[in-house]
Amino acid sequence: MADNLRVDGRAYEQHADDTRATLAGVRGAHEGADRQQQFLEQMTEDGIGSDEIAALRANNRHVTEDLDTSAVTLADKTLGHQQDFARDVRNAARNIKTV
Repeated sequence: MADNLRVDGRAYEQHADDTRATLAGVRGAHEGADRQQQFLEQMTEDGIGSDEIAALRANNRHVTEDLDTSAVTLADKTLGHQQDFARDVRNAARNIKTV
């Protein structure tokens, strides 16, 4: 009986899909928070605290864009390196000496 080693490429794709789905949920939550911050900003109408609200809103938007970019990059790299990983595992498996 021969031992078999298999790398499941679909698992990589599922992980990337899950990452993108989670990111969509985070993006939706951020959009809701951004709408609330925009409403507060409009209520102050250049009054006390309006600068702080605007700065907070801009900072949150920037953080979310960075998170979005990083998560998409990670998912793309995961899929991009999938074939390299499978090849490396196959090569390593060939070099394993049975005891």
